[in-house]
Amino acid sequence: MANSKSTQPNSLATEGRNIASFLRKRHQTECGTFNADIENVTVFDPKKPIGVWTRLGFLAHQIAIGNTDKTTCGLRSVDRRRLAEAKWFFENRAEALAFNKASKKGFSNLSALQKAVNASKKQAEKAETTEGKQSDVGQTTEGTSSEAKSSKAKSQPQLSTPKEVVEAIKVTCNRSNISLSEVLELLMDEITSTAKETTKGSFEVIGKTIIHDSKTGTDDVPF
Repeated sequence: MANSKSTQPNSLATEGRNIASFLRKRHQTECGTFNADIENVTVFDPKKPIGVWTRLGFLAHQIAIGNTDKTTCGLRSVDRRRLAEAKWFFENRAEALAFNKASKKGFSNLSALQKAVNASKKQAEKAETTEGKQSDVGQTTEGTSSEAKSSKAKSQPQLSTPKEVVEAIKVTCNRSNISLSEVLELLMDEITSTAKETTKGSFEVIGKTIIHDSKTGTDDVPF
C-alpha cells in the first residue's frame, strides 16, 4: 500500500514546486547548451564543443550540393533527421537566430526552433493571402460595376430618326404588354401641353395684353 503521507496536499504541493523548479533550471541549462551548439565557428573542435549544429549543417549542405557524401564525412551513423534539421539551420541561420533571440523563453533544440519558425511563416503567409483576397474582392466589385454600366450603355441603341423612335416604342410596348394606343394618347397630351407652353411663351415675350376680336375672330396685340 502506498504511503498515505505522500498524497497529502502539502506534500503534493511541495513535490510539484520542486519538479517545476527542476524543469526550469534544466530548460535554462538546455537553452544555454543549445545556444552554444548554434554558435558560428569555422571548424568543430571536440576539445571545445561549440557550434556543433552549425558545422553539422555546413557538412549536410555540402553533401546536398554534391561536394561530398555521408560516407566520406563519416556521418552515416548520424540520424538523418538530425542532418535535415542541421541543414535547415545552416541554410536559414540568420532568420533562425533572430527568431530564437526574439523568443521569451528561448529554445532548447533545433526541432522546436524549426517548427516554430515554419509555423510563424505559414501564419504570415495566410494573413497576406487573406488581405490580398479582400483587396481583390473590392477591385473586382468596382471593375464589374463599371463594366456592367459600360455594357448597358453599349447595349442601348442610339435612335437617330423619328421612324426609329416609333419602331422602338412599338417593340417596347409589345415586350412590356402595354397598349400602343394608350401610349399614343399620352404622347398627344404631351404634344398639346408643349404647344400651349410654347404659344404662351411667345405671347409673354411681347409683354402686352392680347385682345380677341369677336368680329374678325383674330387676336390683336395693342401697341
